[in-house]
Amino acid sequence: MYANGGTHSVPLVSIPYSDLATFLGYFVSEGNCYVRPYPHAAYRITIGQSKKNPVVSEKIKRSMQALPFNVTRFDRKDDVVTWTISNRRFAEWVKENCGDGCQSKKIPDCVYEWGPTLLGKFLEAAIDGDGHRKTANYAQYYSSSKELADGIQAVALALGYKTVMGNSLSKGTRIYCVSLNNRTKTFALQPWSLSREYYKGKV
Repeated sequence: MYANGGTHSVPLVSIPYSDLATFLGYFVSEGNCYVRPYPHAAYRITIGQSKKNPVVSEKIKRSMQALPFNVTRFDRKDDVVTWTISNRRFAEWVKENCGDGCQSKKIPDCVYEWGPTLLGKFLEAAIDGDGHRKTANYAQYYSSSKELADGIQAVALALGYKTVMGNSLSKGTRIYCVSLNNRTKTFALQPWSLSREYYKGKV
């Protein structure tokens, strides 16, 4: 890597999967990544949360501080607190694998290879960020990214949840809602959940 006409090496770091799973859950829901290359280089990963939700704010703080990077905290005037990591390799990986912008967020491919413990950590953090738990067994997750909503549904199904996805327009933006339910082992399809599709071929 070049800087000010010279070179220097950036040491590789390792992140335990348990810490990565929680971080990614919070990032896809509440994070943003800024990558600007040399000569005006800037590489930042930021996750924010309202101070009105101190429980989730504390969880995000612990998640960020568990990573092997320096973390900067900033208290904004709108009662939002943010935590920022400035690391080129990590920022480039996050942007490539998690998408760029709310409507293009996605779950990294590696997450789908994880077992139930790591998937559970990821899903719990994601729901903390952009979801709502109505009961211990029923939650809803919201996203303006169809790819992210599909991914949340896939993770939930892998964990044994029954899921339904709907969508609606909010101030001109389409919002996808994934409902997750593990209260019962059976699932009833409603008439509005069915549609007729043309198909030709072997079944």
